[in-house]
Amino acid sequence: MARPGIPFGEADCSLFTKVSPPDLPFFGELVTCKQAVNHAPMQVLHHSRFFATKERLSGPGEFRVVSYNLLAFMYSCTELGRSFFFKHCPPKYLEPDYRFPLLYRELLAYNADLLCLQEVDTKNYQKYLKNLLGEAAGYESLYLPKLLVNYPTEPNAPRPKELPRKAEGVAIFFKKDRFRVLNKLTVDSLINEAEVRYEDLAAQIENLASSGDLDPGHLYR
Repeated sequence: MARPGIPFGEADCSLFTKVSPPDLPFFGELVTCKQAVNHAPMQVLHHSRFFATKERLSGPGEFRVVSYNLLAFMYSCTELGRSFFFKHCPPKYLEPDYRFPLLYRELLAYNADLLCLQEVDTKNYQKYLKNLLGEAAGYESLYLPKLLVNYPTEPNAPRPKELPRKAEGVAIFFKKDRFRVLNKLTVDSLINEAEVRYEDLAAQIENLASSGDLDPGHLYR
């Protein structure tokens, strides 16, 4: 059986397959693509990266960490995104049906022990990403959607039980045969936490910025 979510088959042809994850509701059903397989993009830059990471690291104390920004669909689908930020890219290549399978293939090809992903669409994570990487490569994962608004930074300020969230966030995937979760700490905003926990350091940075010794733009990149 083919790995779920990985591009396979000949371009311009239709394909039939059975999915392999047994815990998914459509397990055992015959799935037919609604459209022919698209041609892969004419890019070769990633091939050298795939060659360099075709084997997992197995030496004592060795492990591979990959950080990747997936570009959330909620940003790439906007008029501003398509007319300004990504105007160099044809709109059809920004569609998730085209991009996401290629991203899945690339993430698997890196053979990482730790995957740190940004701009992960909540729907993509829940419906595809965690199942694909879990079944195909033995990953376990943690996901945190971003805050829609900043919460008060004052130590004694009341904090609502449920904070509004965006439809995208960050995810950490780790190989279950090398790591396990002992504990986890959720930090919704590093900037807010830093302002509360490290007031002296924040004051020093502000002084440097106001004196002209530090580019203020560096504080917000």
